[in-house]
Amino acid sequence: MPSSSDSTHASGDVSSSDSDNPRSSADCEGSSNLERDRAAAITLPVRTRRNAPRKPTHQPKGVYEVTEIDLKSWAPTKPDKARMRFRSVCGFVGRARLNINLPGFRKADTETRRRIVREIMDHFNVPEQWRMQVEHAALKKARDAWRNWKHVLYKKYLSEGKDPIPAYPQITKADWAEFKRVRATPEFAAKSFKKSDFRRRTYTPTVWVWQDTTA
Repeated sequence: MPSSSDSTHASGDVSSSDSDNPRSSADCEGSSNLERDRAAAITLPVRTRRNAPRKPTHQPKGVYEVTEIDLKSWAPTKPDKARMRFRSVCGFVGRARLNINLPGFRKADTETRRRIVREIMDHFNVPEQWRMQVEHAALKKARDAWRNWKHVLYKKYLSEGKDPIPAYPQITKADWAEFKRVRATPEFAAKSFKKSDFRRRTYTPTVWVWQDTTA
């Protein structure tokens, strides 16, 4: 029968063994689970708004009152609903009425421009003293949206081999074929390089200056 001292010695051996190996089986299991979770987080695809397929844009509905405009851009600023809808309406109408193969906005005829303005303004009640300014802002917004749209079509669809027609039903197969053909020509490549080089040479970075107003 073991003595008390033997029991104490045996207990001391167990404690010594635990101290030499501080990682218990529970710790090992927890670490394994953590590594498995990390691996899953890395390998599982995450779908965000940026890479999710774009849904077709619905035709604008409703009429919005405009109570205030920006004195520089002439775009509606109040109420917020009118401010937010103005941009989306201009973008929809610009993409719907201007063909993707139009060489430039200046090539759009007068009737097309008038139709764009008319369709946009049908969604906004603007005080008469601001109407001309807001019409000018509407045409400009539609132009900018159309230009940006063509850039998106090239970068997000043509360059990646995707079909834009499900997202933009107003594009016909013939229009898309012509869009791809033009952008495969040496003339387009030279023109694109010239524009990129001009932007690079004339780019002026924005410098933010912090001023201590508490002094």
